Amino acid sequence: MALCTVNLAASLRVRPQVSLSPVRKSARPNMLCKPVRAVQAADAGVSKKGGQSMFNKLGGKQAIEGVVDEFYSRVFVDDEVKGFFEGINKQRLKAHQVQFMTYAFGGPEEYHGKDMFRAHERLVREKGMNDHHFDVIVKHLVAALKAFNVPEEDIAAAGQVVETTRDPMFRDPKTQEYLG
Repeated sequence: MALCTVNLAASLRVRPQVSLSPVRKSARPNMLCKPVRAVQAADAGVSKKGGQSMFNKLGGKQAIEGVVDEFYSRVFVDDEVKGFFEGINKQRLKAHQVQFMTYAFGGPEEYHGKDMFRAHERLVREKGMNDHHFDVIVKHLVAALKAFNVPEEDIAAAGQVVETTRDPMFRDPKTQEYLG
């Protein structure tokens, strides 16, 4: 998988048309991040491959934190996407990403953030975030995973999980319009 041209949508041929719903303790205790957990349940190599979650294979929370730091060290300096992160609390963003990745990769944390569309709606509608930017972000995640010597098959499996967030990020749940 070439770092500069990675397109997981094309290489994995995965683009489910589903919505990503966060866990909300107070409002909807049974709502799960369905696409992510569906990929895990389908044993796409991320969840229980060999009885071990991707979270555990990567080395747990400390390793996820390292991957997230490496990921954002790349994202925050990339001219194509750094503008989306101007004026935000970067430490809070990193902590949220650690929580999401821990959850998505089969770790013990639940995802308590906004759904993917609401979390990114301003960036999509006002700043023009689109599929190209998603692919740039994925490229940086792949590079961060490679920097931690994650095997290619595990990177591809992680890509399947990440790809489940594309459609929910760009599809308005009210109108079903795809904005990416």
